[in-house]
Amino acid sequence: HRRGTPWNEMAVLYRIHAQSPPLEAALADAGIPFVTRGSEGFFERAEVRVALRALGAAARTTDDPAADALHTVLAGLGWTPEPPAGQGAVRERWESWDALAGLGTEFAAEHPAATAQDLLEELDARARAQHSPDGQGVTLGTLHAAKGLEWDAVALVGAHEGSLPFVLATRPDDIAEVV
Repeated sequence: HRRGTPWNEMAVLYRIHAQSPPLEAALADAGIPFVTRGSEGFFERAEVRVALRALGAAARTTDDPAADALHTVLAGLGWTPEPPAGQGAVRERWESWDALAGLGTEFAAEHPAATAQDLLEELDARARAQHSPDGQGVTLGTLHAAKGLEWDAVALVGAHEGSLPFVLATRPDDIAEVV
């Protein structure tokens, strides 16, 4: 951007939308506008909204440390530290909850005395900061949704064995997903 490339001519691509939360957080923290293509933003996802509402209820009734309270809430919704087998909606929901658990763990590490209410306030602030109403920011999206689109600058993140091709891919068409 400092060299003259407009934000809307840049993209950060990943395999699945669950990889977007740390990217959204980093861009928001740096004051860089962004838009999420092909999916609602992380904090607009139904499973994340449900978890945040449950954390809000828990924050009124618990003195547990921030990450413990969040992990308890997520476990009550069905999250476990181990991912479910297979793909699809169940896996995507788990990925969202796992990303939220990671944000809670990171926040608690930086703020050891933080309460569930402190974490909720932090997550609410991140949700507000990551809303980009003008559509003129860096595009965040999956590499699958980006086929045929062009930007002047593109970063492909999270591409590693097990992600591309997906570790559970067994058919040749699944393995060749990025071709």
